Amino acid sequence: MAFGALKSSSVTPQENADLVQHYLTVLRLRKEENLRNHQPTEWELLSHKEKLILACYHSHVREEENLEALITLQQFIRKNNEKKEQERLEAILKKENNEITESIENLAVPSYEASSQIQCDLEAAKALKDRVESFSMSTVHKKTLETLENDKTTVTPVNLLYPKNPTAPTAQTKKLADNSAMEIDEPSPESSAATPTPPMITHGQLAKMPKADQIRILVKEHVALSKECQKEALLGATARLRNLLSAAQVSQKALQKLITNKEIEKYVKGWNPWEEKKTFFPSTDPKKELSKLKFKRNGRTRSSASLNLTGNPYSCPDKWRKTTQLLQVAAGLYDNLQ
Repeated sequence: MAFGALKSSSVTPQENADLVQHYLTVLRLRKEENLRNHQPTEWELLSHKEKLILACYHSHVREEENLEALITLQQFIRKNNEKKEQERLEAILKKENNEITESIENLAVPSYEASSQIQCDLEAAKALKDRVESFSMSTVHKKTLETLENDKTTVTPVNLLYPKNPTAPTAQTKKLADNSAMEIDEPSPESSAATPTPPMITHGQLAKMPKADQIRILVKEHVALSKECQKEALLGATARLRNLLSAAQVSQKALQKLITNKEIEKYVKGWNPWEEKKTFFPSTDPKKELSKLKFKRNGRTRSSASLNLTGNPYSCPDKWRKTTQLLQVAAGLYDNLQ
């Protein structure tokens, strides 16, 4: 029965094709309706160029956040290392102090039955010192009470210039302060119209800052210089690239006074201005070129150093210079003997 029912409910190929066509039509109509009712987002309304600009901006912000997090992490590691080093030094110092204390306590002090003359003199001097101190204290106390009673109503130019309580304001200073406050509180119309701009940080201001702030500012400056150098390096060995590399070298030297070179390489990902300068601007120093010069003799290339040692002695300028110095010494000795 079940097989017969299944056989009677089977769909013909034509009916199957009509059913598939119906579902395709329904899906097409649903898609068209979704497209008609679709509200574009702000991102979709932007042009391709605007999308690129926005993506670059977010990438720059993310790099700044990563750099700030790396600076904070390195600062925490640096403080932790300094704390460990300080604790280690304190432990060593404490150990040395304990050893010194134990050695002092273990010293054998001889005991004498009768006090010597020196001990008697010391005791007498100590008693005399106690008497003098008690006498001086009583005299000073009495004198200060008398001067306080006399100074209650005395007003002299010296007291006005040098008051006993310099922190307490006088009437004249109060008046001057009020006048100056009134003058400061009166803003000029010209100054109120202008908007002040924050001043740039100079080297003097940077030197007065804490070490952590100095490192933060110099690291950001060095990272910015490294990015500019890498961007300019795409154009080749230009004059601007030379100036940027020189500035990066100065920046790295300033950073090396505060942090290690290994930490600097973490910020710039191993970038080195000296290596870049050697790559784009190789040295043309004549002294270095002369040291690399090679001479030919007997069909073999030989360096200048080996030629001076084993070659013709008359063609070596260093030997002639030494010979001239020896002759001058001999001439001086001859003149002194005469």
